[in-house]
Amino acid sequence: MWHLIKNKLLNGIDKYIPRTGNRPPNKRHAVQPFSNDTKQLINRKHRLWTRYMETRELTVFTEYKRVRNIVRSEARKINKYKQESIAKLTKTSPKHFWKYIKTKSNVSINVGELKSMDADGKDIWVTEDVDKAEMFAQFYTKILTVESDDGPMIEMQSEAACEEIVVSYGPEKVEKNKS
Repeated sequence: MWHLIKNKLLNGIDKYIPRTGNRPPNKRHAVQPFSNDTKQLINRKHRLWTRYMETRELTVFTEYKRVRNIVRSEARKINKYKQESIAKLTKTSPKHFWKYIKTKSNVSINVGELKSMDADGKDIWVTEDVDKAEMFAQFYTKILTVESDDGPMIEMQSEAACEEIVVSYGPEKVEKNKS
């Protein structure tokens, strides 16, 4: 009797409950730059630091410094290897190169100097951010209007006509590495 119930239950589980596992990894966690040895060294470094903060022993601190230097050199090796691999792929896959450059550059785009006229009609250059903001505010208040809530009445059409749709196909071969 128990075998019948067990078989029905297992068949129902196989039929109606989706299986999990072997999913593609999350993109953020897909690339693990550190090996397991390096991760263990990092954990050891953290543990040594907490032990030193608790005890303030000089031997623990010297061991911490030794492990810290090893972790730093390993991280630098990994970074160097990554940069070399990106440099090798530059000709064949420029997207990787420019993606890496974008992560390393810290560019902020500001509004440059603005040319304006003063009350006498002379050309002046506006350089201060507050003055630029006031100049833009004056400009946009002149060209933008405030509309009332009573907009034009639009009649809805019940029949929608659709013109002939033409579908055209793009190039047969598309290069994946091009932007």
